[in-house]
Parts: sequence; structure tokens; C-alpha cells
Amino acid sequence: MQLPIDILHCIADVLDHESLLRLSVVNKALNAVSSRLIFQAIRISGSWQAVESDVDLILEKCAEFCDLVQSFTFRVVFVDHFCMDGAKPDRGEPQHEFPSRFCTLITKFRRLKELEFRVPEPYVDCFAAEFASRSLTLPTITSITVGPFCHFLVTHCPGVMNVATSGAIWLHTKRGWVTREHSFALIQALAGRPIRKFAMYEMWSTALLEG
Repeated sequence: MQLPIDILHCIADVLDHESLLRLSVVNKALNAVSSRLIFQAIRISGSWQAVESDVDLILEKCAEFCDLVQSFTFRVVFVDHFCMDGAKPDRGEPQHEFPSRFCTLITKFRRLKELEFRVPEPYVDCFAAEFASRSLTLPTITSITVGPFCHFLVTHCPGVMNVATSGAIWLHTKRGWVTREHSFALIQALAGRPIRKFAMYEMWSTALLEG
């Protein structure tokens, strides 16, 4: 006996991620029901090698599910290979063409509403340049969470209403430790925007409040 599709969706809505993965391999009908939730939120995090591999996997094997993605977290974390015996050394920088591949991926998320983006400070500019060269616009995004010096994303998200900074890393940035220039830059990028919510992990000062 086949349950009505709306009942299947109600069941899927209360399952955890692991259960959804198991449900997806039962048959085509249940795969379609569970995929809606499995791919609703995607998180890519790790070293440059790890995130590049994940981005390529989605582009090559999972492109058909990109329209389901509504929340995307992208974090590059430097891995100190001296901390673990036998660990593969972290390359420490992205492949030259990776910002282009990343932009190709994010433009496929045509229903994306929430974006968190954080990369090591020295490599923010290569992503900013790739976004600018494509005149890339992400009109569906309403909420962004950014790492230090990633304020360039504001320009490419015309519908953004909620903005936050990415945790304590914002406070302890190397490049802006003294000048707090990344905080000034984000505040200035938001000037004139109809922002509803704004959260910044910062040591607030008169200078910052005056912009």
C-alpha cells in the first residue's frame, strides 16, 4: 500500500538527517521526498583540499539537486598538519581556478536564502575579484554571515536584510586586529540598505558607531 505523497512529506519533515539518508535509498518515490530535505541545507567546511573536493563532487554528481538548496555554509579552515601524526599536509591556499568553480556552484543555487561564507583573510580578494568579474548577483539571498573582509558579498546580494559576522574569528582577525578596518568596511557596505537584523562580534567603540 502506497501512502499519499502529502503523508510521506509529513513523515519526512520529522526525521533526522541520518534517517532521511536511509529513506532516500529505499526507492525513487522516497528518494524524491527525502532529497527535498537532505539538500535543503548544505555545509562545506575544512581545508582547501577538502572544500575543493566537495565543491567538485556537487558540480559533477549532484547538480540536479542544486535547486533544492536554501541554506549554504562555506568555511575554509586551515589545518595544521603538525598537530596530528600522519595527517596529510594542508596546501594552505586554493587552486588558482577554484574561485571560478565556487562561483559556478553558487549560481546553481537558485533558491538560496541563507549564506555563510568564510575563507582565510589572504584569499578573500581572489573570491571578490571573481564575483566582480562575473558581475554575479544572488537575488534570492536574504541572510548572510560573513568572515573578516568578506563584506564584498553585500554588493552581490541586493535582497539581503539580515547580516551577521562569523563568530569570534571576526574579533581576532590578524589584518584588522588594530585598525578594525574589516568592521568599518562591513558597516559602510550596508549603508542605505534596508537591514532588519545586524549582529557583529566586536569591541564596540565610538569610532565604529560613528562609521
